[in-house]
Amino acid sequence: MGWQEGAPSPNPPTNMPNGGPMGVGDAFLHNISSGVVGAGSRMVMFNQAQWTGNYNAAGITRLTAAMANLGSVPLHMRVAISGGPGFSIYGSTTAVNLPADGVWRAVAFDLTPATMTNIQGSDTLAAVLGTVTELRVLSAELDPAFVGDIVMATLGMDNLRAVPAGPPTPTSVVSRKLQGGTPFDINLPLTGNPGIECRSGGATSDYQVIFTFANSITFTGAVLSGGIGSVSTTSGSGTASITVNLTGVTNAQRLTVTLQGVNAAGDVGVPMGVLIGDTNGDGVVNGGDAIQTRSRSGQGADATNFRSDVNTDGFINGGDTIAVRARSGTFLP
Repeated sequence: MGWQEGAPSPNPPTNMPNGGPMGVGDAFLHNISSGVVGAGSRMVMFNQAQWTGNYNAAGITRLTAAMANLGSVPLHMRVAISGGPGFSIYGSTTAVNLPADGVWRAVAFDLTPATMTNIQGSDTLAAVLGTVTELRVLSAELDPAFVGDIVMATLGMDNLRAVPAGPPTPTSVVSRKLQGGTPFDINLPLTGNPGIECRSGGATSDYQVIFTFANSITFTGAVLSGGIGSVSTTSGSGTASITVNLTGVTNAQRLTVTLQGVNAAGDVGVPMGVLIGDTNGDGVVNGGDAIQTRSRSGQGADATNFRSDVNTDGFINGGDTIAVRARSGTFLP
């Protein structure tokens, strides 16, 4: 098994034959902490055998597992690793909270600079991941730690796996247009119904998609798929805001804009509809859009009405109404 608490713990980790995520016949690792000062008091277990080695060479950037809090107090799970030339230690910056309800949950711990905090030593995280000598699983409520909290608790763990982390998820994706010199954004959800870009792309049918992430990311390229058009330029690799410029995008279509090789971990795509004149965003251009646009005639574009500025000149007027009427009957496939 290879998991231990350190000698001479009166309650070392044990292999239970039943009760894992799949129920009867599904074995799992069972660890108890007594909460009484002394050996076995802390919720922590470590492995100096199966979970050592060169994580970098194996492409490991994430640990996943099934965990259940089988005790009566909440647990705050983290991982910690030691290694590197200077015997340095890193731990999870943010804990995964496990309520005391006995329910098995899928958990994940990313092993990246954005998610791991240096606890001891001067080695970089990459150096430690290159020569891991110990992996710890522990509960620490307040801060990253190498020893767990003193707490009376029981943890179940199963299916611990080392995997490459997927790419980060954007905090937002928008289609941006300058309207009279002011930028206005149409939200492009990653899931559910796609956002609909209703404004004209001009003579060359140009659009701009902005991906925003919580932290700086890198990417290798971008593509448009599922529709007609192409990526003309991109910018922002190494920052948290990525711009993808599109050109030749035809009307009345659904497409997907994809960032490739995000943080060398995978692709990130967002669906998008393009339907010029669909000012109310229902997927069809009809009298409703024309009435809405006409009722706003004479207004300058602002955060409440910018979708009706179809020609993006910063004002809503007869030109926009004509543009909507000319496309009446068009719809997203």
